[in-house]
Amino acid sequence: IKPVLKGEGSEKKQVAVSVLYHSVSISLALLSPFMPFLTEELWQRLLPYADSDGTSSSLCVQPYPKTSQL
Repeated sequence: IKPVLKGEGSEKKQVAVSVLYHSVSISLALLSPFMPFLTEELWQRLLPYADSDGTSSSLCVQPYPKTSQL
């Protein structure tokens, strides 16, 4: 995946970034009840890569993932 992310503006890069963002954001949401401060810090660092899909500015107010999202 590293060579794909190093590439310039390709469609593969967009797909890889989208999949990575989705995986990390769901993982953070699942971990947030157990590690709230750490996951909130990581969530804030992840926000610049967020799509405009209704992502809130704080993980505390983000809805808990449903099984259909996993």
